[in-house]
Amino acid sequence: MDDMAAGGPELVAAAHRLGSGLAQAFGRAEILQFSPEGELRRRYWSHESRPALERWAQQGDVKITDVEV
Repeated sequence: MDDMAAGGPELVAAAHRLGSGLAQAFGRAEILQFSPEGELRRRYWSHESRPALERWAQQGDVKITDVEV
């Protein structure tokens, strides 16, 4: 919970843990939009959401990567 309140990379890493746990309950290995290291994986977001995503990441000092998983 503290990581979710912290914002920035800590929030993204916590969202990855939470989202991946939920995805695994439905037979998926993990969510692809977030990395365990707290990075956003741009290639897995819709083109329409990318401008807002990039603004949010810049404000929160969150790294954006285009690495394919």
